[in-house]
Amino acid sequence: MANVQINLNDLKLFDDININEYFGDWIHNIDELSVKFKSNDNFNHIIIPNFLNSDYAELLYDKFPKDYEKEVEGNSSGTYGMSRIKDFNLYCNPLEVKYINDDLKLMDKEYYNYFHILSTNKIVNIFSKLSGIPTLEYDPYLLASGLHSHPRYGRNNIHLDYEKHPILENKERRLNIILYLTKNWKKEWGGDTQLWNEDITKCYSKSHVEFNKACIFITNDIGWHGVPDIMLCPEGTFRKTLCYTYISPLINAKRTRSIFYTPEIAYKIPKLKKLYDIRGKRRIEKEDMDNIWPEWKPKLNPINYK
Repeated sequence: MANVQINLNDLKLFDDININEYFGDWIHNIDELSVKFKSNDNFNHIIIPNFLNSDYAELLYDKFPKDYEKEVEGNSSGTYGMSRIKDFNLYCNPLEVKYINDDLKLMDKEYYNYFHILSTNKIVNIFSKLSGIPTLEYDPYLLASGLHSHPRYGRNNIHLDYEKHPILENKERRLNIILYLTKNWKKEWGGDTQLWNEDITKCYSKSHVEFNKACIFITNDIGWHGVPDIMLCPEGTFRKTLCYTYISPLINAKRTRSIFYTPEIAYKIPKLKKLYDIRGKRRIEKEDMDNIWPEWKPKLNPINYK
């Protein structure tokens, strides 16, 4: 079971922060931004450039871990499920190719502090007003929050997030923040965050990778999203993001696991169908890839959402 990550004593240290030292000017225009957020009726969301104070953005950029940066295909285990490289978990399968660090104890102090800042009453209230969710609150376990990094051939296929909190059974997931911490990323490399409609026939929004820009969106039972297009950045270049998730009291959520979209092509590739079936129940592990598709390599991309 996951451990509580937000320390209440440390959280109190940030009660009286000057928000201007951490966030951009947008934080003083919440009423206007809330209207824009809610006006996206099909999928409530907003994209905010200059999300952080510019100096603070540079600080977090400098502190982003670098010791995981090695070729995915150089994974020493020789397998392509989920393994650990330094402080990051490596997901490497046809649905997900990414590094994730979701443990505050393994992060630089600046990131530890920032996750606590996002959890303060002052900041929670700002996002509550922005999203129109009056009961918004932070998740002490920080489930689905953390530092993400996608290498060349990275992807995160279209999916629905979990709804009901698997530990806090009276809570449900409500709001996602994805903050880009990558510089000099080119659009032709892909990597944009995509928000899709309920039957996954139309992409409502694409948030392209741009340093210090945040994509904020509601999570519910029709909020399909992901980074499905295979990334073609150069070797040694990474799409780096900070992800943070807010919760609220349980209303009617039931799903405790993420559900990945199974496109028609998956049924024509038995190996892929097996992996989709597994991912709807749990993470895909190294043993799964060894048994089902040992010859698979990250540069293969049999899924097409076009």
